[in-house]
Amino acid sequence: MSILKFLEQNWNELVNTYSTNPKLKSDTFINIVNSYSSLNRYYHNLTHLVSMFMEIKKYKRELDDLDSIRFAIWFHDIIYNPKEKNNEENSADKRE
Repeated sequence: MSILKFLEQNWNELVNTYSTNPKLKSDTFINIVNSYSSLNRYYHNLTHLVSMFMEIKKYKRELDDLDSIRFAIWFHDIIYNPKEKNNEENSADKRE
């Protein structure tokens, strides 16, 4: 399975519980993919997201709120500037 297909499946499994708006779900996924695919990313990219999702699979039985962790993974570095040290904080403040 391709990285993009894996991520799309993961995204849909998560958001289908919370939204019935197909445009919102699709537009948000595209926004995430575009953000994590920007050329200035070396580490915080789509492969990094896949790695994080694979890692939490090992611990899913121990996690009380897996969905919150999955959402956090999706958005933890949606804002990324390699010259800044506050990417996570800026990502948490993103409002689109």
